[in-house]
Amino acid sequence: MKILGIVGSPRNKGNTYKMVKWVLDAVEEEGASVENLALSELNIRYCKGCNKCFIEGECPQKDDVELIHEKMLRADGIVFGAPSYVMHVPAQTKTFIDRSTFIIHRPQFMGKFSVIVSPSAAGLGEDIVVDYLEGVLYAMGVTSVGKLTAIAYGPGIFPDEEKVRSEAKQLGIKLVEAIKDERKTHKVVKSYMPSEEVKQVINRVGMYLKADYEFWKEKGWLKEVEEKKKAHPMPETCKELIEGMPLVFHPEQAKGLDLIVQFIITGEENFKAYLTIKDQKCTYQEGEAADPALIITTPANVWLKVARGELSGARAFMTKKYKVKGKWRILLKFDKLFG
Repeated sequence: MKILGIVGSPRNKGNTYKMVKWVLDAVEEEGASVENLALSELNIRYCKGCNKCFIEGECPQKDDVELIHEKMLRADGIVFGAPSYVMHVPAQTKTFIDRSTFIIHRPQFMGKFSVIVSPSAAGLGEDIVVDYLEGVLYAMGVTSVGKLTAIAYGPGIFPDEEKVRSEAKQLGIKLVEAIKDERKTHKVVKSYMPSEEVKQVINRVGMYLKADYEFWKEKGWLKEVEEKKKAHPMPETCKELIEGMPLVFHPEQAKGLDLIVQFIITGEENFKAYLTIKDQKCTYQEGEAADPALIITTPANVWLKVARGELSGARAFMTKKYKVKGKWRILLKFDKLFG
């Protein structure tokens, strides 16, 4: 059993390294072999956006990225760590992920498992980092067994170090157990399906991305995309869209969620409705909720364009095409919850 550690910090022996190593130490105690890579020590060039990896099947740039991908492919598990830099991953990590996009389009890591860790100095952004990395690896085919965040006031200064180390050890043990179980059952590989986000990309432009299209065709996933499209065609109105969200709800992505999302729709349509997500179920109701966790106020045509992929939801938010009040991070989960 091989476990690969990836340290996505510019400080290759800093707090992120410590957290990754705590998990790897536990893995080693369980009998697995480990390797730890620091992205800052490797030659990783910026993505040029040429799309050749999608069309021709490989990146024309020759650096250490291919080596990292090979190590990930050979590993049974991955412990990926990155600190919070301005509420997101640092440049080294983002550059590597940008160069790995073709693996998100063509998932190749099914049956592998991950642990994600992230420290921050001020308690800002580490949750965003672990959710983001978990989502990226999930799109590549990797199944997460857990995430761990921690506060570190300075180099090696973890105020709750004993607690963090204990949780890291438990995640290491859990990682090994998941890999052993998968070797016996192969249930994760058998049940894997690509993320809804990638399905939408292939559905819209897959015919232009030759390598991606051929990969999906070989896997038999194109048929599933077409069948789902016929079963749930895109609604013509915003009300139909929101009413239909429970139909495409993914309960496995809603573990532990208990919240209400209020929609206030303006413009060509004018109505209020809300979704209740509780006990891994989603229900639709018209009107105003008493205590919504998130309120989305949007013109009907804007929300329809976002749903159709004609408008970036993040860009629309930043340019104030729609407004959000409350726990805005819930929006980051929408793609996983509803596709």
